[in-house]
Amino acid sequence: MRLPTWEELESVEEQLDVLEHPLNESLFVAGPPGSGKTVLAVRRAQMIGEVEPDVVVLTFNRMLRRLMGLLGEQGGPDGATFATMQSYVWRDYQDRMHTTPPTRPRDPYAYVWPDMLHALEQRRVQPNRPHLVVDEGQDLPDGFFRYAARHISRTMSVFADDDQALAEQRTTLEQIKRAAHLPDPILLTQNHRNTPEVARLAEHFHTGRLPAAEIRRPRRGEMPRLVEDPSLSNIARRVSRWQANQGGSTGVIVDKNETGERLAQLLREDPSETRVDFLHQQQQKRGSDRRAPRRGDGSQQGVRQGAGVRHGFPTRPPSFPSMCERKRKARHVHDVQSRTR
Repeated sequence: MRLPTWEELESVEEQLDVLEHPLNESLFVAGPPGSGKTVLAVRRAQMIGEVEPDVVVLTFNRMLRRLMGLLGEQGGPDGATFATMQSYVWRDYQDRMHTTPPTRPRDPYAYVWPDMLHALEQRRVQPNRPHLVVDEGQDLPDGFFRYAARHISRTMSVFADDDQALAEQRTTLEQIKRAAHLPDPILLTQNHRNTPEVARLAEHFHTGRLPAAEIRRPRRGEMPRLVEDPSLSNIARRVSRWQANQGGSTGVIVDKNETGERLAQLLREDPSETRVDFLHQQQQKRGSDRRAPRRGDGSQQGVRQGAGVRHGFPTRPPSFPSMCERKRKARHVHDVQSRTR
């Protein structure tokens, strides 16, 4: 996945509103799938990281953390930490209280937030981070946002869509706003990810309060179809037939490793001798929460644009203000012409 350039982002009015939001103020962004929330979260972390090298970016799970870490390397915010909420809160609470956080019986991942908040308030623990960026906030519990607002950072940027939750227990936009003391959300309305064919299929299952997104990409490919077939052998034949007719490469996603292994075996039995690769999560390199590379580490990812401080407030990378200024001038000329007509 490629991180969009500043020029690409500033061409979209609603995304420009997010990027122009003051870096020293809290920000709340809501939008449907494909509206650019994760990309904007990474870009905001990069801008804040230019002047506050201790910015923290939190996600719901390790897959999202790895994705955001890879995107972050393309712009390279110095000192930015990409972590899952679970691992970061565990370390944060342990560092402050010198004990592990309380959890519910038989569930080490279910923190008892009221007990944690009470213990920290008894110690009068104050926020110690300049800014916190949270992606997919709807998947994080309400107690986390209270914990974050009171004891991690007084300012945070939260990106969420409460109709896109991965878990059954989700946190609504209203709950996030109230718990984290956030302003009203900036609403994103455009889908930059999907083709019209895929988006129309997704709209069939859309039940959210936010309206379905406006599609930005041109029509491409075939209309998706939903086919029910209990036979894995039949599915393998369908995939082989598709590959023979379309050429190129074909991706197949399954929910279990056993299903993937069996399907890969069936596809390898196809007489066409098409190459079949089977990849699963355990094959990926595991490690602790990663940090973005620092300047001077010898890697290309460590190269980034500079920034400065003007009148005591953080400024954006040098190329970004010039783009914003051009847009403001264009708006001013349009307003003048409209008044003189």
